[in-house]
Amino acid sequence: MNKNLKKELKTAFNAPEPSRKEVFLKQLTFPKASQFDFVRTQISYIRKRYWLLSMLLFVVVLGVFYKSETSLSVVWISSSILPFLGLLSISELARSMSYNMVELEMSCRHHFTEIILVRLTILGTVQAIVLIATIFLIGGRNDMGFLRTALYLITPFMMNTYMTLAILNRLQSRQTLTICATVTGIISVMSSDVISQYSMILGDPYKVIWWIVFIMLLGVIAYELKKMIKETEELKWNLLLTV
Repeated sequence: MNKNLKKELKTAFNAPEPSRKEVFLKQLTFPKASQFDFVRTQISYIRKRYWLLSMLLFVVVLGVFYKSETSLSVVWISSSILPFLGLLSISELARSMSYNMVELEMSCRHHFTEIILVRLTILGTVQAIVLIATIFLIGGRNDMGFLRTALYLITPFMMNTYMTLAILNRLQSRQTLTICATVTGIISVMSSDVISQYSMILGDPYKVIWWIVFIMLLGVIAYELKKMIKETEELKWNLLLTV
């Protein structure tokens, strides 16, 4: 739909702000959940297989660490495994949209934007723990140092994160996860093949290029996250049902 038309429709059908809303809500006697209870509830909604598969990915990296003969092989194999961690998180974010639960979640006490932000925080924390543990594990074994090891491991992961977020923002259907999984597989294979066959790209002359790609990926990921949050805010269809 044309952006100007969307803006005009939003203005024409915009619900007025409720008067004395906070005063009215304070008078109600229903049990009030704290912010901590809200976060804890959202953690419980994340499927158990997400936690199990995240742990399994780290166990696989541990296996690669102890079985690989060279530090280079540890880096390129691990860099091809980590994009699947991003796929797990995207699959959790996409559930509401894929199974048409957005309207139901928007009608709850905490609207859809809050739910998405909390889930992003939870999933991002899990990703950060796995990535940091992997970086410290592998970085202590090679001569590259922790910073360069982090750069080589995180860049393919971030590339996959950007691609899957872009797909999620533009295609919201049952096929979204299948497409994201396909993209993740392609990035994983590409990362493994490129680094294994052209190991010289991990050398000092190419370090600047890696940093440029890393910074560019930070920018486009931030754009896609902002786009996702903005779209969820535009989906608020009943302000009177949110608290």
